[in-house]
Amino acid sequence: MYGLAATGADTDSVLDARLGALAPVAYAAWGLGTPNGHIEAPVALARSDYEAPAVVRELGLFVPDAVWSRERYAWAGDPGIEDTGGEEVHRVAWRTADGMLSCLPDYRVGEQGHRELVWQAVLGVAAKVHVNCPARMSMDDAVPCNFWRGNSRLPRVVQWQDVLMAFYRGGDAGHLGFTHAHFPVHAFAETDIREHWAFARHGTGWLGLYAANGLELITTGPGAGRELRSPGTDNTWLCLTGGEASAEDFEAFRQRLDRTLTVGRDLVSIANAEGHTVLCGPAAPLMVGDKPVDLAGSLHLDSPFCRAPYPASELTIQGSGNQSLELVFG
Repeated sequence: MYGLAATGADTDSVLDARLGALAPVAYAAWGLGTPNGHIEAPVALARSDYEAPAVVRELGLFVPDAVWSRERYAWAGDPGIEDTGGEEVHRVAWRTADGMLSCLPDYRVGEQGHRELVWQAVLGVAAKVHVNCPARMSMDDAVPCNFWRGNSRLPRVVQWQDVLMAFYRGGDAGHLGFTHAHFPVHAFAETDIREHWAFARHGTGWLGLYAANGLELITTGPGAGRELRSPGTDNTWLCLTGGEASAEDFEAFRQRLDRTLTVGRDLVSIANAEGHTVLCGPAAPLMVGDKPVDLAGSLHLDSPFCRAPYPASELTIQGSGNQSLELVFG
């Protein structure tokens, strides 16, 4: 499944990756994913003589112990909204054998949203969690900023590996007066919902979700059993991931999060799995321990599989052994 944050996302895949347009493409390329009603791309691939390169096939099936990656792109705007004059978009992701956590750090903070999914945590195809500040109740994908996708006003989001912080501040006249999380209880093997925390376990992975204004599981209507609502548009959310690959079990994970969290209006701090204090605020820099962290970076791609300067005219993607794939852009 496609588990990364994105500047544009369709509502179906935001709620369940099995319903997304990329699911049948993944099924055709790697034998993973799900055939569904989005048939144009897989049919086109099947009718062509295209064959995915060996390195792409290998990396698509590779499950890392832990990978921290950063990306940097130029973005000229989306149809239907103002041109941003080529501002940059950055994306970070923490991928382990137990799940993925990803965000667009400092993406258009305070502006009106559109179709974006500024952050998400993924433990399985349906075990997906994200938060947005909805502008309207419609769940129609034709509505750019709807109930589950987009934001009436974009938050500041930062992430350091397994720790993500999202600061929602204010909203335009069209906001609904709350922020909420997609938290599908049915998709998890175990959940634990408290006043401010919601914990979930799926397979070998788990996550903790925190809202400063408190949490309420919605039990009626379209969001029943999958929506955690938190009142007010000034709110701070945290999401942390873990799993069996770490040195702590699910209970120790919950205790660490609850024990090490400190929340103020201007600063929030919590300990990550390695015991380092991660600290940030709506206007404060991201700090890990006593060192500031630059999430933007200077590279186009920065991961164990590909490192390329910005802007990149060519990419070398490294597989296992001596296999690699070179892409040259004209």
